[in-house]
Amino acid sequence: MKNNVIPLRKGEQKIKNYEIICEILNSFLPLERKVIILYLGLFGNRYHSDFEMARLLNETKDDIQKARGTGLKKLRRKINLISHL
Repeated sequence: MKNNVIPLRKGEQKIKNYEIICEILNSFLPLERKVIILYLGLFGNRYHSDFEMARLLNETKDDIQKARGTGLKKLRRKINLISHL
C-alpha cells in the first residue's frame, strides 16, 4: 500500500517538504491557512482546539470548524496529487 504521507527527512528532503507544505498552505484562504497551522501544530506551534482557535483568531467556533473541514479536504487532495507524481 502506498503511503500518502509526505515524510520529513534530514537534509535536502526536509527542506523540500517544508517548501511544499508552505506552497500548499499559501494556496488556501487566509482563515483556512491559519486554522490548519494551529490545528496541526505546524511551524513550531502546538496544536489548538477549535475553542482556542476561535478565541485567538476572533472568529466563531462554527467558522473555525468550517475552515478546518475545508482546509483539511484541500490538504488531503493536494497531498494525494503530489504523492501520485
